[in-house]
Amino acid sequence: MFFCLFIIIFSPGLALSAPSAQSASPDHHASVLNKSFAEAPCGRQESCIIVDTALHLLWICQDGRDIERFRVSLGRGGVDKTRRGDGKTPLGEYYLGNPRPSPRFGTFIPIGYPTPRQRAEGYSGGDVGVHGPSHIYRWFENIDNDWTLGCIAVRSGQDISEIAGWVRRHRGSRILIR
Repeated sequence: MFFCLFIIIFSPGLALSAPSAQSASPDHHASVLNKSFAEAPCGRQESCIIVDTALHLLWICQDGRDIERFRVSLGRGGVDKTRRGDGKTPLGEYYLGNPRPSPRFGTFIPIGYPTPRQRAEGYSGGDVGVHGPSHIYRWFENIDNDWTLGCIAVRSGQDISEIAGWVRRHRGSRILIR
């Protein structure tokens, strides 16, 4: 996000020629950036969690409304997990398991990856979930970097506590990762 803000703040001084009619003003870029962070994808979704991997945002959606959002880190290998050990975060719709204690992350919310259909198609792996920062390597892991082995990590213990509380209140919750 710092890089985007840097461009918005300093791009007018970098222009070496007169702007063309097609180029957007810095104000336009700022409004697009703000719009993308302001609009939740909840829409017609009932109650679920949605992760937009391009924006690195997680939304809690309830009754089609955005009730909370969190910045996230993803797998260090990118997205579209297909096999164990690829370091990627899976894409798709999954059920969320019950939040459980984790010595490394405090709280871990299992994601039902791979689905039975994905397993039949040869997808492998497991132990994918939503969690907070590591209690062991806190100095190494940074929310602005994709550092997980395929999980979705939020910024703080408080963030994962809020998400876990919502999941506990909404048994059978789903997560849509796109």
